[in-house]
Amino acid sequence: MIRLILLSMIVLTGWVLVSAVGRTMKSRSETIQYKITGSETNNAMVTEDDLKVILDKEFNAILVGAPISDVDIQAIEKRMEKEELIQSVQVYLDANNQLHIEVEPMIAALRVMDDRGRNYYLDPTGVRFPVSKHYTPRVPVVTGQLPVYEKPVLEEKEGNILKEVFELSSLLRNDEFLSALIEQIHVDENNKIILVPKVGDHVIRYGRHNEDGLERLDNLKVFYKEGMPYEGWNKYEAISIEYKGQVVCTHKE
Repeated sequence: MIRLILLSMIVLTGWVLVSAVGRTMKSRSETIQYKITGSETNNAMVTEDDLKVILDKEFNAILVGAPISDVDIQAIEKRMEKEELIQSVQVYLDANNQLHIEVEPMIAALRVMDDRGRNYYLDPTGVRFPVSKHYTPRVPVVTGQLPVYEKPVLEEKEGNILKEVFELSSLLRNDEFLSALIEQIHVDENNKIILVPKVGDHVIRYGRHNEDGLERLDNLKVFYKEGMPYEGWNKYEAISIEYKGQVVCTHKE
């Protein structure tokens, strides 16, 4: 008798589970919840509207109201992962039949527009990705004579000028004063780095980037905060911090 009762309970439990799964598969997705992660810098290259356009185009806008069994989560993920402006994506259904699409977009740290017409972004780790047709983030621009991007910038050998520029840009980005001051980084024909500030008619001759870079930038900040207010923004043609411990100014003629 006990074995019969146990067997009956097992059969009943199995029937309940099968019925529940069947009802779930026949139920319909109610809404789509989008989430853009890692975009606290406001330089994320993908918006919720971009995701909606991709889904509407590729899946004919049938996701909302479609039977759960027809929602191909893997197909959605694979389609999203093809986008060069998307770093990673996760798609899932919750217990309330809501379809969740969580995307981590590429984040722009630097834009490269060299003298050979190459135009792309670098993310905070030095990985390249293309420009967007719909959005232009406000990040420093690198111009001038630059080598071809071949691999993540930080993996390049020492002496690669693009690597030097990227390391310098990281120092600028992490300094509140300098990030607000510098809008362009230029590499001249001698592989020397020139910084272009947002205010004034002068340029900042930085030279090559090395282990003294942070100290040289600190000297520049001291000059701007203590010397520039007395001399005026438009008195100088150039400010040189190429050498350790020196801030050399060239007056306008």
